[in-house]
Amino acid sequence: MEHRLRDRILLAITLLLAGLFVFLMAYQLRQERRQSEQLAQFYAQTSAYENELRSIRAELHEMKLAIDQVDITPETALCFLVRDPAQIQWVEDTFSSYGWPVSIVIPIDQTNGADIIARMAQSQMDMEVMFAGISLYQQHQANLEQMKQQAQRQEVPVSPMWFLSQEEYTQDNLNLLKQYGITGYTQPSQYSDVIQSGNSKDDQLYVEHVPIKPGERILGSGLELAVRQKRFLICAFDVEQMDGSPEAQVTLDNALKVLTQFQNDGDILVDSTRHFFDLKEEQRKAIEQRREEYNRYSAQQQERIQQLEDNIDQLYEEWNMER
Repeated sequence: MEHRLRDRILLAITLLLAGLFVFLMAYQLRQERRQSEQLAQFYAQTSAYENELRSIRAELHEMKLAIDQVDITPETALCFLVRDPAQIQWVEDTFSSYGWPVSIVIPIDQTNGADIIARMAQSQMDMEVMFAGISLYQQHQANLEQMKQQAQRQEVPVSPMWFLSQEEYTQDNLNLLKQYGITGYTQPSQYSDVIQSGNSKDDQLYVEHVPIKPGERILGSGLELAVRQKRFLICAFDVEQMDGSPEAQVTLDNALKVLTQFQNDGDILVDSTRHFFDLKEEQRKAIEQRREEYNRYSAQQQERIQQLEDNIDQLYEEWNMER
């Protein structure tokens, strides 16, 4: 009898322990499932906020990078170093059929500069005058002022650029340009992998020029680089070297062929150097407008960024308290 009672008691205890084990297992599974659901909900909430944060910051980053990326059509100008009024005729005979504006470069020590300007005023071509010889500025300032006044009277536009030879490209002369209020200058191209034209140096617009010399065929590579990098570039001709030379004529024909092809393809625009400054001002305004838009939008988004960060911090704080 006692043996049977003991077996029943052991069976009851075993069943009780088994039931308790099943209950504890079920409770544990329920708790784990509940924690898993809470964790999934926590990750879903924080991920939504963090994804929105990343999206806003990526958008602001792209806007900031795009501020200075103003897409332009590269431009070139034709400059002609002229020493005699009769050389204007060669420019007209060679280039008038293209309809391009041209710049006539006159050294400020040129004694017949007034005659050259008078001949320019008679031309049917769109001509502007550009001056050269900054090293001689002090000695020939009076002559320069007379030529400028004559150009104004005869409605010949004066280029804001100053033409520098290779020898004149020195820091002292650049300082003189700035001192005398010159707003831009052109110097011979350095033929590097990067064209710096269109940038501002010493508060002046800087544009490289490619000297077109008899026997050389370098214009094509220079224009290709300008087109690829969307830069300004000037084609410079010394009329005295080009006029009447068979070798120069071949070089000239090649240059015109290359330039015409680029223009016909819409890859480059031939315009006056004055237009460089207009385009640069348009770029400046476009960049300034983008910067203002970015600053305004960024300020608006900062409130949302702060709100999202606060929401994420609050979720983590609540999560840690529940643990």
